[in-house]
Amino acid sequence: VQQGVLIYGYGVYYLEKKRKRKEREERKKSEAHDLNLHDEGCKEEEDKNTQQQADGSDDGDDVSEAAYALSFVFRSSRLSIARSMSWIVASFGGAVGSSIYP
Repeated sequence: VQQGVLIYGYGVYYLEKKRKRKEREERKKSEAHDLNLHDEGCKEEEDKNTQQQADGSDDGDDVSEAAYALSFVFRSSRLSIARSMSWIVASFGGAVGSSIYP
């Protein structure tokens, strides 16, 4: 159950980030298109400014897919190891308890 919750949480978070990134890119394209229609005389200068803004707009939200996958693998592994160890210890405790008090 916890593994399913972990998968669901990562999936929702990743899809939301992807949707926001796509909306941001579309908004930038439409703004650039509106600027180009508004003032055709300064097209080269606006293209340079638009490219510089696109290059410098790293606000920390852009995380690669590999980083999400690595984070998921670490959390999933940690959860699996914790559950496996608790199962082993509980089994050992049950065996010892059954031997002492049959």
